[in-house]
Amino acid sequence: MKIRHYGLLASAGKKKKLSLCRKLTGVKLKPKPVTPLSIVELMQKLTGRDISLCPVCGIGHLSRASPITLIA
Repeated sequence: MKIRHYGLLASAGKKKKLSLCRKLTGVKLKPKPVTPLSIVELMQKLTGRDISLCPVCGIGHLSRASPITLIA
């Protein structure tokens, strides 16, 4: 079964129509972050807490044997 799109999602002039809709509604696209974040940086950004600090004493820093980076 073939799905056909009409109106705003029709293939003809789709970019023009969507850009006009964005302009009329005032919606701005968010730029994607360029640099990948490490898990520690991502958690710091999301929670505001440093997860690399020792949960017992709060002074020493914990580290991973193999750091993992995420693209957020």
